[in-house]
Amino acid sequence: MKIFQNQLATQLVQGLSSCYLIVGDEPLGVKEACDRIRQKAKSQGFTGREVLHVDAKFKWETLFASMGTMSLFAEKKIMELHIPTGKPGAAGSKALTQFVENMPLDICLLIQCEQWNVANEKTKWAKSIINQGTYMRVYLPKGQEFINWLRNRCQEIGLNVDSDTIALLALRLEGNLLAAAQELEKLKMRFSNQLLTAKDVAGLVADNARFDVFRLTDALLENNLQRVLRMTRALKQNNIAIVVIHWALERQVRTLLHFAYIK
Repeated sequence: MKIFQNQLATQLVQGLSSCYLIVGDEPLGVKEACDRIRQKAKSQGFTGREVLHVDAKFKWETLFASMGTMSLFAEKKIMELHIPTGKPGAAGSKALTQFVENMPLDICLLIQCEQWNVANEKTKWAKSIINQGTYMRVYLPKGQEFINWLRNRCQEIGLNVDSDTIALLALRLEGNLLAAAQELEKLKMRFSNQLLTAKDVAGLVADNARFDVFRLTDALLENNLQRVLRMTRALKQNNIAIVVIHWALERQVRTLLHFAYIK
């Protein structure tokens, strides 16, 4: 099945899937999702753990060999496959499909991929996981989603903040979840249960926001000049090639022209 990020906790309460495919290039979201799955698996008796990193030299026979290599101290184990590119190749696709469709009861499979696109979902091995287990794509929260993420995170760790503080945190930490999580933990340690104001944040939290060219085009479509200028400066500071920005702008203009002349 396919689930959204906010559905994982509920899905795990309902039960543990035999296999999981967690994809996305947002490291904190992927890490925390995998941590939740590991914790659930451990509570279900999957106390063993084996981690395999898939690269060009990886031998897919290892996957099946691991199936029978159980620890003397654990009846069940969680097997983790890191496939950074999201492309296991023809041999890997065949092996994964075969493995998933014949999953032993004493193994829970967890696959992580950083690079991912819609075409990947249409591959046979990915479809087999969607049919047999759980697939979740991790996205970087944007706009109001990020504000909600900050608010929920503050509630989870017991950080007492007001709306102005959330707004300033969102401004300075946008697009950088890892930095946001770290900054919130630091603020919690410093202020404990004390109410945190925007004035406090202004002097303690640096501007760690990160942007990409897609957010730049979104800001242009919103006609938000101040945001566009801020993003442009940030992209320049991060040495984003001008040709990449030009490509994004041209791509957006072509899309708008297409819809302008479509009948």
